[in-house]
Amino acid sequence: RPLWHPTAAAPDTSADVVTIFMVTIVSRHCELVASASAQRPSLPALLLFLLLALQPSWHVAAQPTGVVTSNSTQSVLYGVPVKSSYLEPVNCTLEFDREVVGFNASAFVITPPDAQILNFEQLAPSIYTFQLAAKVNANISVHLPPNAVRDTSRVGNNVTTARFTVEYFAYPPAVSLRLYGFSGNRTNQAKNQAYLNFNSTTKLNGSTLFDGSMVSISPALAISNFEQVNDKMYRFNFEIKFTNASSANPDNVQCLSPSAKLPTKNSTMFRCSKCPHSQRCTLPTTYPTLALDHQEFPFALVVHGIPALGMNETKFEVFFDTLWAAVALEAPAYAQGPFFITVVWSEPMEDLTAIMPVFDPSGPAVDQDLLQYNLTVLSPTSFRMLISPVETGILIISINGSKQSIDLAGNANDFRANTLSRTGASKVVVYSGGPPLQGSVGFQYKSPAVPYSSQPILGPM
Repeated sequence: RPLWHPTAAAPDTSADVVTIFMVTIVSRHCELVASASAQRPSLPALLLFLLLALQPSWHVAAQPTGVVTSNSTQSVLYGVPVKSSYLEPVNCTLEFDREVVGFNASAFVITPPDAQILNFEQLAPSIYTFQLAAKVNANISVHLPPNAVRDTSRVGNNVTTARFTVEYFAYPPAVSLRLYGFSGNRTNQAKNQAYLNFNSTTKLNGSTLFDGSMVSISPALAISNFEQVNDKMYRFNFEIKFTNASSANPDNVQCLSPSAKLPTKNSTMFRCSKCPHSQRCTLPTTYPTLALDHQEFPFALVVHGIPALGMNETKFEVFFDTLWAAVALEAPAYAQGPFFITVVWSEPMEDLTAIMPVFDPSGPAVDQDLLQYNLTVLSPTSFRMLISPVETGILIISINGSKQSIDLAGNANDFRANTLSRTGASKVVVYSGGPPLQGSVGFQYKSPAVPYSSQPILGPM
C-alpha cells in the first residue's frame, strides 16, 4: 500500500518523494498480482519491494544551488539590483541553500576572458562575497557549471547554478557631434539639426542621466526639439543668429594676425573673404553678419559632464562656414635624396587627397611607385608624401584647388564659378641625385677692333 497519501503531511525533500513514488508503484504492482492470482504476493515481488524501500543508494538526493545578488558597487549603495556599473567593481553576494565545502573563486566560469573576480571571501559555510570588474566595456557573466560545488554530504550540483550578469563600463562615455547634411561640425545653413553620439550608454541602472539641459551653445543659440534617439544618441535643432548692427559693416573689418589682441572685448576674430587666409577678420560683433558673403564664424557647443558616469565636460567648435578652404605646400629648397613634402589645408576637407601635387615636366621625373605607397595622412587638414626624383634637376611642385576640393560645409574651390575661391601653392626644389661629375671649363676672348685707326694706340711715355 502507498506510504504517502495526499491527505498526509508532505515529505521534507524531493528525494523522499522519489523514493515513496517508486515504493508506491512496486506496492501497487504486488496488489495487482495478488488480486489476479487470488494469492499472496510472490517472494520475488516482496524482495523487490524491500530493496527499493530500504536501499539508500537508490535515493536521488537534492543538489546544492546558489544565487548571486548585488545591490551596490564599490562606493555606491543602490538598494536595488545593480544592472550596470561605471568605472568601479560590482559588489556581489553568493548564497547557497546549504553548507558547501572546498569552494573557491576558481569554480566560476566568467566571461569575457579578461573579466575578473576580486576580493573573494567566505562569510559563512554557505555565504561568499566577491567583486566583478573588467578592463574593457563588456557584459560580465558568471556561473557555476555542473559539479563545481559540493555540500557536506559530498553531493554536487548536476546542473548550472549561480548565474549572474552585469553590464560593466571600464571607461567613461565619449561623445561626438555631427550636423545633419554635413560630414562634420561645419554648416552653411542657418537652420540645423545636430546629433550627439555616445560610445556607450548614458543610462545607469535603468535611469537616463542625460537631457537637453546639459547642452549649450556660445554665443547663445536656442536649442529646441531635444529628443533621445536611443540610449547612445540624441538630436536637437538650433538656428544661427545674425546681427544687423551698423558696427558689423564689412567696411569696418580689420585684418589681424591670429595671435593679435582683440581691439574691444565685444570683438570677434574669424576668417572672411575680406582678409588673406593667413590673417583673421575682426569686427565688433558677437554673431555673424549677412553683409559678409563669405565667412567662417565660430561657435562653441558644450556637452556638460555626467559625474555619475565619470564623464567630463566636452567642447566642440561649430562653424557657420560659407568660406572656401586655402591650401599651402611645404617642401625643402634643396635635396640630395628622397624628401618629404606636406600639403596643408586651412580646414578639414571632405576628401583630403582629392587634389594631389603635380610636377612640372621641365624638371626631372618622379618615382610614381614610391609616390603612391608613401602617402601619410597627418591630420584632418594635412598629408605628407615622399618624393624621389630619378635624376638631378630643378623640380617644380604645384597644387591647385578645384571644384573637387570641398570643405566640410560644402564650399568648393570652383574658381570658374567664383574667382575669389581660387587657391594654390608651389615650391621649387633643387635636387642633386649624386656628387658632381668631373668636367672642364673653356674660355675664349676676341679683342674688338679700334674704329677709324689702323695704327696702334700708344700710351703716355
